[in-house]
Formats: sequence, structure tokens, C-alpha cells
Amino acid sequence: MSNGKKEILLVPQKPLLGGRLFGTKGIRAKETNRPWMELREVMRKKGFELKTIDESSDISKAHAVAFIETPLPNNPFYKHCLTHNMQDRLYLITFEPSVIHPPNHDARSHKNFKRVMTWDENLIDANREKYVKANFTLPILEGEKVIVPRSKFSEKKLLCLISSNKYSHRKNELYSERVRAIRFMEKEHPKDFDLYGVGWDQPVLAWPIASILPLNAAIQKFYPSLKFLPRMRSYPSYRGTVGDKKGTLPNYKFTIAYENELDARGYITEKILEAMLGGCVPVYLGDPNIARMVPKECFVDKKEYPTYPELYDYLASVGEAEHTAYINSMEAFLNGEKVRPFTITAFIESFMLMLEIN
Repeated sequence: MSNGKKEILLVPQKPLLGGRLFGTKGIRAKETNRPWMELREVMRKKGFELKTIDESSDISKAHAVAFIETPLPNNPFYKHCLTHNMQDRLYLITFEPSVIHPPNHDARSHKNFKRVMTWDENLIDANREKYVKANFTLPILEGEKVIVPRSKFSEKKLLCLISSNKYSHRKNELYSERVRAIRFMEKEHPKDFDLYGVGWDQPVLAWPIASILPLNAAIQKFYPSLKFLPRMRSYPSYRGTVGDKKGTLPNYKFTIAYENELDARGYITEKILEAMLGGCVPVYLGDPNIARMVPKECFVDKKEYPTYPELYDYLASVGEAEHTAYINSMEAFLNGEKVRPFTITAFIESFMLMLEIN
């Protein structure tokens, strides 16, 4: 108990322990952590106190423990919960796709969890009692007014890509497809394209072991602080990192918005959603049923342009009126009923459904 309230303990990645999951310090933390902050306030009104698990004085007395991403068997918090026979109070929230964290999508890894929040429609279809649908969440509540930024069409550059440089050897990964897009633009239309993100000036290990062990993540974490190491110049279009996408995206007509995994049902992330918030038309590749959730008038479907010359020809042909129509459709979507599954409001409802809290 905490101040007379029942404890619900969350187990995020290590950097977000110590209550930092609910913090506002750091680049974009106020936005990215807002769903958790809003959830905590709602749960307080219902008699529960949300904490990160390390803030609890006695984990075994918690009303519930919810892991964020499927823990590995050697996770100390997970081992503690199993040792204390807490399976009937263990819950799971998954975000990462199988190309990053396969256990999130293996039902055998979920046997010790009472219920699971996931976007994976294959798991949901197989067991609707155990799995609860939850989408990636925009930093907005249902009904909040969203104004999409608009800048002069004539001053916008054609295309950008904002993403970290990553590698995976697993089936359906889209990291290599991003590189193909980058290389095409750098070779054929360098003046029309800019690249942003972490790791494009650092080495990336293209070995299967590097996507099993967090080797590239370690490189990206420590490489910037090691000033004596050379910065790679493999990508001429690279313009550095971006603190806030909303300050960069309005300067471009289109942005490459590929998910990390191809054809994963239900996997619709910030790649497309944040592009729209930033007033930049996304070129999308990922969920095969994207138009069921996001109107096709809001994005360019890469699958309709099999080659990059075909895609470029279309993007370059879009005039101001057609581009404005995209922006208007994006703003209508973000302020309409169809955006609801991606709101904090829906996220909170899914969380309460998982824990069976009214």
C-alpha cells in the first residue's frame, strides 16, 4: 500500500526506472511520457498508485506488476515475481516488433502473465481472453484540438528521413529498405533529400549476433562521447540528429515513414503518426491494412510505387494543391473519430481492461 492506495508497479527499460517513466526531463520526455503521466492520474482517482517497480518497498504486496516488453528469464524483477508466485498479478505491455524483440510475439513467452496488452492482431485473434488490443499512442487525449503546422510549399524541400541507423537479420525487417531509399536519393536526387537520426555517422555491425545482443545499441550510446573516434562519412545526405521532429518535419513535403517490420498486422507506430503531427506527408510502408486505421488520403503508400524511380516521379509531380489536400486530410484525421484508437484515452481504457479495473 502507498498512502492508502494499492500499488501497481511498472517495469520499464532501465533508463526509465526511478520514476523517470513519469518524468518530464529530457528531450521530448514531456510528450513521450505523457500517456504514463495521464494514466497515473486516472488510476489515483480509482485508488491505485502507479510506480516504477524499484520504487516499491515490497514488490510481493503489489496489486499488480506490469512489465513493459517481455522480460528475459534472467530479469531480476521477473525472477522475484515468479519466486513469490505472483503469476496471477503479472501483466505485460508490448510495443517492439519481432525484428527487435521476438519474445513479444511468442505466446509461449507469455505463459506466466495473466493478460497482455499488444498491437499484435495475430495473438489477439488466437486468444481474445488473454490479449487486449492497444495501439501506439499519440501524446493527445480524445477531443484535444490538433493544429498541423503549415509552411510555404515553395520553401519546402522534397523529402527527408528521420530514423536511427539499425540492423536486423530477421525476416521482414525494413532497416535495409530505408538504406535503399537513402542510397537512391543520394545517387539520383541528392539536392532533394536530407537524412537525420542517430548512428548514421557511426559504425553499424551487420552481423546476426549484433541483432541478438545489443551491440549496435551500445555503440550508439557510447560512440558520441568518445571524441577521439572518427565520425563516419558513409552517408553524404546526413544532416545530424534531431531533438524535436516537429521543428524539422514542416520543412519538407514528404518523409520516409517505414515501420521497422513489414506486414506485421496492427503495427502502426509513431513513424506515420508523428509525421502527420509535424505537417509532413508520410511515405508509408509497414502494416498491410494501414488504410483500415488511417485514411489513404493522409499518406503515400509505398506499395503503389514498386521502384524508387516511380516513387520519386510521383513525389516530384505533386503540386501545391495536391499537397495541401494531403495536409487537410491529415488534420481532419487527427481531429476526427478515427484517431481515437491512437489517443491516450484509448491507451488508458486498454490498460484498465487488461487489469479488469472499472
